[in-house]
Amino acid sequence: MILSEFKHKLSCINELNQSLKFTLSDGTVLPEHFHVTEVGTKWKHFIDCGGQLRDEKTVSFQMWTADDVKHRLSPERLLSIIDIAEHALGRMEDCEIEVECQTSLLGPTKWPSIGIYGLIFDDGFQLTMKHTDCLAKDKCGITVLDEPTSCCCSPGDC
Repeated sequence: MILSEFKHKLSCINELNQSLKFTLSDGTVLPEHFHVTEVGTKWKHFIDCGGQLRDEKTVSFQMWTADDVKHRLSPERLLSIIDIAEHALGRMEDCEIEVECQTSLLGPTKWPSIGIYGLIFDDGFQLTMKHTDCLAKDKCGITVLDEPTSCCCSPGDC
């Protein structure tokens, strides 16, 4: 989801007088008393494994949950925070959104860390899993299969 879509959805939720809710694909819901602690733009300038220079820009939101269980962020207030960020940082590009969130708040983990998620809207905001990938499969000799392959269940079956 890009920033303009997010702001539009926030406006619609605000008009319907609904609360903000962010859910992971496994059904885990971010606690209602979360804070948005950062809004910004990230620019990643890198070289892939095939030697091609690349640029990637995203709008980033960092969400944090404290012991302040009475805190509730309204859609209107989040729109206001985005507006403040756009004015303070200069016009933010209409890029894909990434959401950073402490993984220990989203379920039991042995090694809590910051998770980075994509964002979609499907009957509410959904934090989607992000994955790594080879960006130069042709240069790395990686064959891209059109259809999933069958699983080899025991040695000698392949």
